[in-house]
Amino acid sequence: MLGKDGGDKLRNIAKMVESGDASNRESVAAKLYFSRLFDSTFTRRSTDPTNRLLNYGYAVIRGLVARSLANYGLTTCLGLHHDNQLNAFNLADDFMEVLRPVVDCHVARQEDIDRWDSKIRADLVSLANISIIISGETYSVTAAIDEMVKSFVSCCRNQDYSLLKLMELIPMGVHQYE
Repeated sequence: MLGKDGGDKLRNIAKMVESGDASNRESVAAKLYFSRLFDSTFTRRSTDPTNRLLNYGYAVIRGLVARSLANYGLTTCLGLHHDNQLNAFNLADDFMEVLRPVVDCHVARQEDIDRWDSKIRADLVSLANISIIISGETYSVTAAIDEMVKSFVSCCRNQDYSLLKLMELIPMGVHQYE
């Protein structure tokens, strides 16, 4: 979507990820992903303006996910893949994984990455209103999160993972309600 190189290489690495990721392919892919999305020196562990924007955006989306999970009566600390005993939002973090590109794309498009003011923060909060697709239907991020969580509840009740609905990222625009 952003015209960056490396997509084919990332897809090839993704095919090599095994259960438990013993070969550490996810880490290799993340390093490639962020270095191509931002620049070759970027790391997620640094304390630079890009990470500040990413962390704030992720926190906004995580909060939306946690609220939806709680609305459906799910316990956010009991995750599927995230299982840190000190993390009260393991399940929210599981759902966050498919939503991170919403924040990543927004931050990658920022021209003045050093700016940190109320407008920048409001723009990150407004990511809740951009359009994404689930099962061919267009939703705002907030409604899509609710749809994903609702489908997860159906998966659990019916013991059928094929009922899970995950989002597809489309070129960003504010969601228009009909």
